[in-house]
Amino acid sequence: MPVADSVFEGDVVRLTVQAAADPTGAATASVTWAVSDTTLATISGDGTLTLVRPGVVRITARGAAAAIATYDLTIGRLVVKRLELMPADL
Repeated sequence: MPVADSVFEGDVVRLTVQAAADPTGAATASVTWAVSDTTLATISGDGTLTLVRPGVVRITARGAAAAIATYDLTIGRLVVKRLELMPADL
C-alpha cells in the first residue's frame, strides 16, 4: 500500500473548496461531496471526512456548472509502536 498522506484511520478532516468566480464575479460556492468507498471513509454535506479504515479512497467535489474535482487519498493504518504505563509499577 502507498505511504499515507499523513492521515490515518479514525481521523476526522474538514474539507473546503476555494470557489471560483463566475463571469459576473460572484463566487460559486455550492459543492456536493462524495467518496468512492464508504467502507473506507464517509463524508457529510459540509465536507467533514471521517476516515474509517486503511486504503485509498477517491474524494469527489462537484460544483456548479458540472465542475468536478477529485483527489485520491491514501489512509494509513495507525500502529502503536510503544506503550508506557504510568506509574511503572502497575
